[in-house]
Amino acid sequence: MPELWGRFFKGRLAKNSFILFFSEGSSAILTMVTGFLIARLFRVADFGKFTSALAFASILGVLVDSGMGMLAAKDIARGGSAERAQLNQLFTWRLWVILVACLLSPALAWIALPAGEVRRIAFWLTPGVLLLTTTDFYCWIFKGAQRALWCGALQVSSRALLLLLCIAALLSPHPMKGLVLAWLVTGAAMTGLGIFVLAHSMHALRFVSLRRSFFEGTLPKVYKLGTILILSVIFSRVDVMMVARFLGNAQAGLFGAAGRIVDALRLIPMVIYSVYLPVFSTYHDRPALLRAHFKVANDFLLVLSVTIALVGCVFALPLFVHILGAQYSGAVACFRPLVWSCVLMFSNILMFSLLYALNNHRKAVIGISGALVIEILLNSFFLRNGGAVVASWARLLAEAFNCTVLGWGLIHTGVLSSFTFFLRPLLLIGVSATLFLLLRGQPMAVQFALSWGGSMGLALALGFGRPERAIAP
Repeated sequence: MPELWGRFFKGRLAKNSFILFFSEGSSAILTMVTGFLIARLFRVADFGKFTSALAFASILGVLVDSGMGMLAAKDIARGGSAERAQLNQLFTWRLWVILVACLLSPALAWIALPAGEVRRIAFWLTPGVLLLTTTDFYCWIFKGAQRALWCGALQVSSRALLLLLCIAALLSPHPMKGLVLAWLVTGAAMTGLGIFVLAHSMHALRFVSLRRSFFEGTLPKVYKLGTILILSVIFSRVDVMMVARFLGNAQAGLFGAAGRIVDALRLIPMVIYSVYLPVFSTYHDRPALLRAHFKVANDFLLVLSVTIALVGCVFALPLFVHILGAQYSGAVACFRPLVWSCVLMFSNILMFSLLYALNNHRKAVIGISGALVIEILLNSFFLRNGGAVVASWARLLAEAFNCTVLGWGLIHTGVLSSFTFFLRPLLLIGVSATLFLLLRGQPMAVQFALSWGGSMGLALALGFGRPERAIAP
């Protein structure tokens, strides 16, 4: 794979890519460690309560954000004005929506979450989560302005502070209350720090009155993208809440433990996404360059995701027992389908970033809407009788639907000429999964060595990592 790595880190992207990869990779590790510590030091049922509440707050978080930062970053990357007045209005609107979301959270939690302590946790956790998402809003502004160093510093410091406060909370006499306080303190601190850093590096954000032009021009652009983001986060969180409501907190804890690892893995393609969105936006009118950059990133993500899927499937039991504790061994059955859904999810995130840069939102909306409907219907009909593992298979099938729609969208835009571009990835995924199934009776080390070796040999034979011109699109 040397050509893949060399091509990925060469050229104009080198400096900012390195900083963003380092910062977002570090943030991913910090977030992953935080989730693992919470799971390990909590009972399964308590972790189920906290995971359900956090899923609820995360959905409200994306309702607040709705792609505001991404809109500013896209305009800045394309050489747009990104006027100060517009940034002030976006910031003001964000604060108003945070206030409204906090006021509505009790009623929404009553609808979405099971009765009891989980609703109270969600109510107090929501303000902290909403404030913490403001950090990502600041980071997108810095990304669009090509100030990757400021973005990285702010992003890593927010996750590091949250980790330290969570450790203190988990060691306290009242860990659940401490965790809620950790999110509140981190969110408030990073909101203030972000305002200070922006004021001294780019632009001082101010609370302003919202003009009519904002509601007629800027806001529709925000929610055009926001619809996709909102549906995506609901898609990745609603299954946890459905497991909690239908099967109880203990099952939600097991499914949530598997989901936390997948959430940590999700940060890997998001690193690629954040780096390549400005690139795709810059080359939005040059199909050959778009195709070349897409192939490099897509090949890298596919090889990496297949490797992760094989590692996760083969070593799932020791992974959960040694990292999270023996009480989570029941999560293995949920984790195996989920980790294979990561292979599709990695590609879906990259395809979405390309479609968004090309202003082709329709296919992305259709894909994620259909995936969400499939997930909810399958869970509604089969979750009670089939157990939490049904939610994992529902996620896998829904990701497959989304992948198909997004692939068709890329062909429709003219960046890719036909579905032959995707035959290699499909063949690699199919052969890798088949090798895993055929070798399941072997010792874990042998099983992984043979299945991964066969998969990587096939990847090399199919041309993964070669320059785009050597492979017909």
